[in-house]
Amino acid sequence: MKKVFASVTLFVIAVALALSMAVFPMQTVAASANQQQVTRTPISRTFDQQMSYSLQREQNWLMRQNLHLNQATQIAQKVQEAINKAQQAGLDVADLQNALDTFNSQLSVAQSSHDQAAAILASPAGFDANGNVTDSQVAHQTLASARDALQQAHLTLTNATLTLRTAFLNWRQTHNL
Repeated sequence: MKKVFASVTLFVIAVALALSMAVFPMQTVAASANQQQVTRTPISRTFDQQMSYSLQREQNWLMRQNLHLNQATQIAQKVQEAINKAQQAGLDVADLQNALDTFNSQLSVAQSSHDQAAAILASPAGFDANGNVTDSQVAHQTLASARDALQQAHLTLTNATLTLRTAFLNWRQTHNL
């Protein structure tokens, strides 16, 4: 039994060593005293391409989020119409009106964050007119700032929508509608 266990253990170690050699090949590295530093390596070009793709994704996110903000405005109008009809029918709509007022104020906050992202992405620093990276550090900061603003708008809009939806469903349940 010990021989079988030792054989299996040795086999597993050999396989692990072989896999590690395949994944992490060993290379000899030598430095030359007169070698100049290369400023653009294939890795940095790939990183710059990824940042260009990120810029495109954030611009697409901005467009989709603009649609969501427009839909939220339409929903607020429909809820206001429902409140007006319920009020004319003599139902208590104070809680629902408060929820809608909160939603509208949060919608304004989300729109403000969205507008901040739109301003950043309208003329993104660190990128040329075609969306190619001209300065990696500045481009990285631009992407981070735009992403933060887009994310803040998204979270604010999502939380406001969920809160309004919950308030509306509770109101309907309370009034058996």
